[in-house]
Amino acid sequence: MKTYVLVWHGWIGDDRLKRQTILDEIDKMPSVRNWMASTEAIFIHSDRDESILSEELRSRMPRLEFIISAIDLDTSEGRTDRKTWDFIGRIKTG
Repeated sequence: MKTYVLVWHGWIGDDRLKRQTILDEIDKMPSVRNWMASTEAIFIHSDRDESILSEELRSRMPRLEFIISAIDLDTSEGRTDRKTWDFIGRIKTG
């Protein structure tokens, strides 16, 4: 199981993006075990790799422009709240 960060910046050909649409689709993805949304990103727990998650996102939302990447407490740095760091680190114990 890994933690991934998903960031997006719009729909191809249309600047109107509804964040809730993305959350609703992620909720339906069988490869997603758990997720947590912040203002600018969605953190995902999955036992699948980036290519599988990316393929599933593209099939559900073909016009979404996004990047998905694995993150880990050992190799990630930044500034965010404790709740987010705890979510990222939660899978290290299991």
